[in-house]
Amino acid sequence: MSADILDEVAQRLSSVIDNIGCLKVRRVSTGPDTISYLCNWIDEVKWYEVLSFFLLNERGWRSDISKRYFKIVKDGEATIAAGWRLSFQSEDIVGAAERVGSLLIRCAAAVEGVDPGTVASVDFDLSEEIDIPLVYSKATRNDPGLQKGKGASGIG
Repeated sequence: MSADILDEVAQRLSSVIDNIGCLKVRRVSTGPDTISYLCNWIDEVKWYEVLSFFLLNERGWRSDISKRYFKIVKDGEATIAAGWRLSFQSEDIVGAAERVGSLLIRCAAAVEGVDPGTVASVDFDLSEEIDIPLVYSKATRNDPGLQKGKGASGIG
């Protein structure tokens, strides 16, 4: 695979990461079967929600997602800073990057309760369904034998 194709795919995925509104990509690096990002967080609470849905639904690639801490020296003063490191690896990294972008868009849309097409303008396939649990619901939520209280109920 050419480096130009990999760089283009990495930039498309970078746009998705920026557009979901939780992280801002600061650095992109690519390898033969890897795309990695270093990001600042914009909305860490939303990022944790998107990340939890993402990790429950990832398949077909390996993810390494972690916080990275480092020292910054400015005007002789040293401070500690942190950022999120996202690294995706696959033998088919181009195909995996497409699936990662699609999954991130759909996870962010689920967190926001909006149509996935409104989350990012990057053209990714959004047709695959994902499982996103209702955060505060019980496993017996739809059990017809437990009709209690007000609200909708099954017919029959």
